[in-house]
Amino acid sequence: VIMENGHGKSVDFWALGVLVFEMVTGVHPFYSRNKEEMYRRILSHTPVLPPYLSKEAKDILQALTCKDPAARLGSGPRGAQEVKEHPFFKNVDWDSVLEKRIKPPYAPPRKGSTDTQHFDDEFTRELPLDSVCVRDPAMEKLMRDARFDSFSYNVDQAEKVTGDLASVTLDDTAINLRQDSGISQSVAEEATPAPAEATPAPAS
Repeated sequence: VIMENGHGKSVDFWALGVLVFEMVTGVHPFYSRNKEEMYRRILSHTPVLPPYLSKEAKDILQALTCKDPAARLGSGPRGAQEVKEHPFFKNVDWDSVLEKRIKPPYAPPRKGSTDTQHFDDEFTRELPLDSVCVRDPAMEKLMRDARFDSFSYNVDQAEKVTGDLASVTLDDTAINLRQDSGISQSVAEEATPAPAEATPAPAS
């Protein structure tokens, strides 16, 4: 992604590796205040694994953050199944996870749907910004021309379908409905209100 060489589904397993690293260590594996330095670390740095991590945790982190996308865990022919069967997840019942039958080890108490007591003040003090209203023509063009490898979405096809739907007029729809449902022309005409007659203006 950083080198702009395109990417596939393996980037999702890389992101999973970074997420797992943060969850088990509390820090980002490549973080730097300097963005260029952080990019350099992502491209060339091997994350340092704390000694307190289990063998399974170290193994899955190394496998998910492998620099070679083709060799990364999850990038093989079996996809995500490789990750699910890793020893790190040996105690996870994936069917129960899918069916939401797993009870979380800790459920933060809350007073309501708007309770933010568990969020850091650093974020709750920020003023909300409506970024949706900020238009970026360059980004809009990029999204219009977007192509995503291994995904079924096709911009041209989507625009064609949208255009076809927009070209269907109300008259076309009425004709199709009459043909499909057997409504006679006379009934259709009776259902159509007659235009109002012009009323002469009163004499002055």
